[in-house]
Amino acid sequence: MTVIDVKPVDGLDIAVVNSDEVFIKTDDTAEQLFTTIKYQGGTNLIAINQEAFPQKFWDPLTGFPGKVRDRLQQNQMKMAVVGDFNPYANGPFLEFMAECNNGFHLFFVADEDTAAKRLRNALEDDTRLNRV
Repeated sequence: MTVIDVKPVDGLDIAVVNSDEVFIKTDDTAEQLFTTIKYQGGTNLIAINQEAFPQKFWDPLTGFPGKVRDRLQQNQMKMAVVGDFNPYANGPFLEFMAECNNGFHLFFVADEDTAAKRLRNALEDDTRLNRV
């Protein structure tokens, strides 16, 4: 089951997505989620648990995580994936994770509190850099 709950956190509305099954199977299902959250949830910020993603998401060589990041950028969304990424700690994924965590749209964090802080910082970076 997948639960999407828009929660106010420090003055920001964040869509918190908790899934106990693989939910984002393709970049099209990611796009559907982003569109739903943006237009029905009224926010462009997402915190989602790692269980929502298939195994191919954890291997950048499949191209799938890059497509998800592209869809985030196209939709002007920001997403923090919440979880323990040690099982995926291979070279390509660690490089992708570091690149994302230094970017503006996709982040990998350990918990929901860190997700909220990282999403807030990304919005502040947008304002500071006049990207809004």
